[in-house]
Amino acid sequence: KLWPGEYGCTSDEECSARCKNTYCSTNSDKGIPQCQCSNGKLLYGRCFQQCPTGFHPDGAYCKHDDEDHFWMDANEQNSLRELLNLGTC
Repeated sequence: KLWPGEYGCTSDEECSARCKNTYCSTNSDKGIPQCQCSNGKLLYGRCFQQCPTGFHPDGAYCKHDDEDHFWMDANEQNSLRELLNLGTC
C-alpha cells in the first residue's frame, strides 16, 4: 500500500489499496513510477480537486505560488498542515 506521491509502484492496485482515487503512473516528474491522483492534483501526499490557496496546478501537481515566502511564513505552514490533516487521501 503506497500513499499518493510515493514512488516505486508497479501496479494501480498498490496505489489504490490505500487511496482509491490513485493509480500508478509511469509519467512522474522523476521518471520513476509514482502513485498519482485519478481526479485532482497531488500536494504533499494528498489529492485535491483544486489546488488550495497559495498553490497553482502544474501538470499532475499543485505547486507553491511563492515557495520562498511559504517557508518563511509560519501561519501559511500551519494552515497547510491543518488542511493536509483533514483527510487521509
